[in-house]
Amino acid sequence: MKEGKTICVFIPSLGAGGAEKQSRLLTKALQDTHTTYLFVLGNQSELSNQFREEAEKQFQLHLLTGGIISKALYFIRFARQHKVDVILSHLPSDTMFAAIFGRIAGVKHVFGGLRNAWIDGYKRVLLKIMHNHLLDYSISNSYAGKSYLTTHGFKEKKILVKHNGIEITRDRIYREEKEVVNIVTVARFVPQKDYHTALKTIAHVVNAYPLNSSILYHIVGFGEQEAQIRAWIKDYQLEEYVKVHIRPKYLPELMEQADIYFSSSLFEGIANSMMEAMMYSLPLVATDAGDSRYLVETNDNGFITELKDVESMAARLYELISSADLRQQMGGRSYERISEEFSYEAFQKKYLQLIDSLDSSEPIPNH
Repeated sequence: MKEGKTICVFIPSLGAGGAEKQSRLLTKALQDTHTTYLFVLGNQSELSNQFREEAEKQFQLHLLTGGIISKALYFIRFARQHKVDVILSHLPSDTMFAAIFGRIAGVKHVFGGLRNAWIDGYKRVLLKIMHNHLLDYSISNSYAGKSYLTTHGFKEKKILVKHNGIEITRDRIYREEKEVVNIVTVARFVPQKDYHTALKTIAHVVNAYPLNSSILYHIVGFGEQEAQIRAWIKDYQLEEYVKVHIRPKYLPELMEQADIYFSSSLFEGIANSMMEAMMYSLPLVATDAGDSRYLVETNDNGFITELKDVESMAARLYELISSADLRQQMGGRSYERISEEFSYEAFQKKYLQLIDSLDSSEPIPNH
C-alpha cells in the first residue's frame, strides 16, 4: 500500500475530449505518490476493447454501469471500504455525482471541475448550488472562467485555477518552405468554435490578398454542425481551399504537415487543441477567448485577435502565410513556451502541492 492519500478522479467517459484527456493525465500525475483510481461514470458503449485494455494497463480503472442508483451505491461502498480521502471531478455530470455521493460516502475533500469560461442554463444553476454548498473547492482551468462564474454567484474563494497540462511527446519540428501552406483547426463542430467566422476569414484571405503560395485549410473534428460547415464551404466557394476531416486516425501526421494553427472560438477555458498545436511547433492565430492569452502572445508565438474580427484574423493569417521564416520563428517559440510553462512535470507539481496542502496549516495554492 502506498503512503499518502487515497484519491478518486471522476470523468464521464474515456473519450478524446479535452477534459477526458486531462482526467487521464491527472490520474497519471498522482498515482506514483498516492493510491489513485480513475472512475468513469458515463455510458461506455462506444469504448473499444483495445482502448479499455490500454486504460486498464495504465490506471486502476472503474467503469460504472447501470442506473444512477446502482452507480451511487457502488461508489459509496467503494469509498467507505477504501477510505477515500479526495475526489477530483471534471465535468458537470461527474461534479454533481461527486458533490452528492462523495458527501454521503463521507469523503473528506471533494473538488468539482469548471472546464469552460462560459456555462449557461440549468448546468450553471446546479453547479453553483454544488459549488457553494457541497464542494470544498471547484477547480477552473482558466482565470476567465473564474471571473465569469464569480460574477454569477459562485463563491470566489472556493474557485482554484489550475491550467491544463500536456505531455511533450515529440521534439521541436523544423519546417521547410513549401508550395502549399496548410492551416489547421481541431475542434468539435459546435457553435462555440465559430466555424462560420473561420470560413469567412479564409474566404477573405483568398479574395483580398495576393497569395504567393496556395493554401489549404483543414477542419478536423465532428459534431452537430457538420452539414452546416459543408454548406458554408460551398456558399463561400471554398471547395478548392478547405478539407474536412471527420475523426481522422492520421491526426499526428496532419499536425506534422500543418504550418499554422487557427482558432476562432467564442469562448474557452484553456484549449487543449491549442496546447497540442504548440507541441507540434506551430504558430497560432487565435481569438481572445478564455485564457488563450496565456498560451499565445502576439508577435511572439502567434497573434491574438478580437472575436469575430474577420479582417484582423485574415491579416494575421496572411502575415504567416507570406513568410516561412516567421512561421519557423513563432513555431519554435510555441514549442518553447508549452515545454516551459505547461509541461506534464509542471502540471504534476501543481496537483501534488494541492494534495499535500489539504491537511496542513498552509493555504491551498490557487495556481
